[in-house]
Amino acid sequence: MAQLKFQKYQGAGNDFVIFRGNVFENLSPSHIENFIKNLCHRRFGVGADGVITILEASSPHVFKMGFYNSDGLPGSFCGNGARCAARFAIDHGMTGPDETFSFSFGDNTYLARPDMNDQIGIKFPNVGKPTEMDGMFFVDTGSPHIVLENPVDDKNALRIKALEIRHSERFADNGVNVNFTEPGRNSEWNLVTFERGVEDFTWACGTGAVGTAIYLMTQKGEESPYLLRSPGGLLTVSLGNGPEKNFDPIWLSGPAVSVFEGSVDGPR
Repeated sequence: MAQLKFQKYQGAGNDFVIFRGNVFENLSPSHIENFIKNLCHRRFGVGADGVITILEASSPHVFKMGFYNSDGLPGSFCGNGARCAARFAIDHGMTGPDETFSFSFGDNTYLARPDMNDQIGIKFPNVGKPTEMDGMFFVDTGSPHIVLENPVDDKNALRIKALEIRHSERFADNGVNVNFTEPGRNSEWNLVTFERGVEDFTWACGTGAVGTAIYLMTQKGEESPYLLRSPGGLLTVSLGNGPEKNFDPIWLSGPAVSVFEGSVDGPR
C-alpha cells in the first residue's frame, strides 16, 4: 500500500493534516470519508480538526486549497486552516517568506501575508450581510456562524446549548457553527466555538473569530481591530469600511506553525 507523506500544522490550537497534491484523486467519496475519519481520530489516528490538500493552481495563485472536516466530508472555508496552508506554502518555498500572495478556495480568491511576530494573515473576500435567525445573530464568513454573548467557562452548559441550535429545524440539514463570546482582559474578547463537521468545541475558529468581530462592530459598537482570545491562543481581526461596504478589507491574523511530519498508509 502506498505511503502518503503529510505534515501537521496548528493555528491557535486548530490543527490540520496537510497533504501536497491531489492524494484523493480517483477515490470514491466513501473511501475518502472513511480515510479522513480514521486519520483525524485522536485515539486511533494522527488526530486533527480537518485535512487540507495543497493543489496546483494557475497563475497568479500560488496554490488551490482543498479542505475536509474531521467527519470526512468536504468543508466550507476554514480560516485557521487557510492560514496553516499559507504557512505550508512559505515553508516549502512555494512563495517568498516576506511576500503577500494569493491562493484560491472554491470560487474565491484569498490573499495571505506574513505578519509581525511570525504570524500569518488572511484577507477574506466580502462576507454576507449579518441577519437575525430565530432571534440570534447570524453571519456567513465563508462558513455559517451564530454569535451569542454568553459566559464561556461552563463548557457542558454551552455544549447543550450549541447542540440544540446546531440540530434545530432551521440548521439540522447543513449545520451551523455556534460562537459564545464575553469581554475578557486588556480589550480582548473571550471566544469558544462549537464547529459543525467536528461536532465539538475546537481550540480556535478563524471564520468564527471574523463572525464575532462583525458582531462586535455591528451590535456592540466596538472598534477595529478585534482581539479574540480562544482556548488555543489569540486571533486578531481587522474590519474595514463597515456593513455598508461588506466590512472590506477583512484580515484574520494569528499563529500558524508546523508540528510534525510523517507518513500514513493511503486509503484502502
